[in-house]
Amino acid sequence: MKKALLPAATLVTGLAAGWFGHQYWVPPAGTGQSSPHGKFGIVTAPVAVQPIQESAAKEIPPGGNAAAATLTAWHDLLKKEPNDIRSLGKILATLDSMKPEDIFAIAVQLTSRGNLWDEDESQLRRVLFSKLAELDPDRALTTAMGAKDHWSRLNGLIPVIQRLSDNDPAAAEAAVLKIPQGQMRMELAARLASFMAQTDGPGAAAMLTRLKLPSGDASWSSLYSSWAASDPGAASAALMALPRDAALRSLSSMCEAWALRDPSGAVAWARSLTDPAMRSSALLTTITSLAQSNPREATALASAQPVGERRNLLTRIADSLAAADGPKAIEWTKSLTDPAERQRCLARIVYSASRADIASAKEAIAQLPPGAVRSDALGYLVRHMSYSDPNSAKEWVMSLPAYERTQWMGSFLTPLSIQDPAEAERLSRDLPPSRANEHIWRNIASNKAVADPAGTLTWAATLDTEQARQAATRAAFETWSGHSPAEAAKALNGITDANLRRNATETLARTWASRSPAEAEQWAASLSGDDRFTALSTVWNATAIDDPQRAARSLVTTAQQADSATAIDKLSASAASIASAWTGQNPSEAAAWALTLPDGKLREEALGKVAGEWARYDPEAVSVWINSLPQDRSRDYAIGQLVNQIASTDPASAFTWASSMAAGEKQIEVLKSAAATWKNQDPDAARAAIQNSSLPDEVKARVMESIR
Repeated sequence: MKKALLPAATLVTGLAAGWFGHQYWVPPAGTGQSSPHGKFGIVTAPVAVQPIQESAAKEIPPGGNAAAATLTAWHDLLKKEPNDIRSLGKILATLDSMKPEDIFAIAVQLTSRGNLWDEDESQLRRVLFSKLAELDPDRALTTAMGAKDHWSRLNGLIPVIQRLSDNDPAAAEAAVLKIPQGQMRMELAARLASFMAQTDGPGAAAMLTRLKLPSGDASWSSLYSSWAASDPGAASAALMALPRDAALRSLSSMCEAWALRDPSGAVAWARSLTDPAMRSSALLTTITSLAQSNPREATALASAQPVGERRNLLTRIADSLAAADGPKAIEWTKSLTDPAERQRCLARIVYSASRADIASAKEAIAQLPPGAVRSDALGYLVRHMSYSDPNSAKEWVMSLPAYERTQWMGSFLTPLSIQDPAEAERLSRDLPPSRANEHIWRNIASNKAVADPAGTLTWAATLDTEQARQAATRAAFETWSGHSPAEAAKALNGITDANLRRNATETLARTWASRSPAEAEQWAASLSGDDRFTALSTVWNATAIDDPQRAARSLVTTAQQADSATAIDKLSASAASIASAWTGQNPSEAAAWALTLPDGKLREEALGKVAGEWARYDPEAVSVWINSLPQDRSRDYAIGQLVNQIASTDPASAFTWASSMAAGEKQIEVLKSAAATWKNQDPDAARAAIQNSSLPDEVKARVMESIR
């Protein structure tokens, strides 16, 4: 990653102070310097590619009735056939016999309906787009990008990238570069790194560096995890060559993969580390894995560590053992001599065993003495049992001592309200007013409202306490708006409580927008006063990820009519939400739009969000952009977000950027944050930078005091 450019006004000062020494700065070719991953033979000039726009696939004609019928038949096959491998094999055999145009038509039909959030649907996408990638990778990419929503696009793109990486990693990288810069490209780069590292770890690292993925991004963890599964020695050597913070972020992923392959080798390597934090993280992962095959050795290794690290390791061993054998885990705790450590491990067994071994979880509870540890573990188990078998939870809780029975009745009453609302109502009337009581009334009202939402609102108004009335009314309205938003909208006028009305309006707008954005926006625009801004902003927030341009246009029009502080706050929050979503798809467009907003909070929030999101994957471009902004409060908001993103990897530039902000409390706040991050890495350099800066003496003193 290149070093973030410094503010234009302070660039000369930065050079004079020698701040361009950071290892992430990649100098121009021919200078004789190299990037931190230079030993991997990185190509610094990626192949020029033409980005695929999401709108490109929308010009392709739909597949027609035949494609829809084929999809329906395949879905039926996946649901009826108990063996997934057999059913997918049949589908693949059919695809192999089809004409490319017919396969393409089916893919277009699939993308036209969005993500159904169904495992069968996901499997079908993987098979279909993998086949399409085999036939025509570019066409496969274009088709996947034509899907309606982010996850549908991603689930179509991943098998294309995987298929390409199997045969031609360079082509897979070029395909990733065709995706518009943003979150989706980053996610695909992570998948590609994982695929490549199975056979070529150095090549995968070189690829991520060419794509300018910051070292702290999750894609690097994917790379080292996959690499360690095939060549842990090379993966660990490469990891340790990274800057410390970057290595720490990927350490656990690598150790986990290594421990699955060679537990003793992973433990030996972890124990050889001299950095305390890295050693602790590596031991935690590897010893937890060793516990399954050799709990005695894992316990001995954990017991030899300092007290804080030892307790953490022991609880992880308890968790690992309980997941496989609850009684064995409980028996193991008897070997622990420290009472506090034994209690912590018993509680951990409760958390782990409750997923599949309720009897062991109850036995662990029985061995815990009264106190905070037992109370927390008991609450967890009651909540877990309540959702799997509320009647059994009820019987067990009612057998507990009185003080525990009163404390945890609320946990089983919530799911009991689904099976037996009358019994849940009867028992809950004996509970004192509390947040748990509110939760119970909400769930009872939700269940009643499925059959009779209008009657449930009337019933909620008759409840004894204000807390119960508020909770039940809100819940009834949430349920109603989920299936009949137009009918629920008519009931809004009957809600006179301001807070309850606002919550109901937000709930209706959010739910309606997920079903029909156009209808939801039309309804929201028909409201008046603060209700209108509340509803519109909620609709924009809900739809920005799929169509930020539309939300942006609507917000700009509405902003001209804002006449209250509440309206400005709502619009500003929406501007930030839209800017965030848009930046992930096209940062330059989002930045241009943010600059068109009127001066004030609206523009500040949007520009700040653009800078923060953009800086996650291209701080250099953000630096150039911020240098072009006018010197005003909006620019300072953008600088603050840039500083937050680059402080951990480039503290010197972060501090210089903070120094370029307009004088005031906002600048001091950002300076303190940048200095604190720098201090954690190099306290002497941080203090020297503060002392040698051109900041006023009073500001220097306040910032220096914050890092003493």
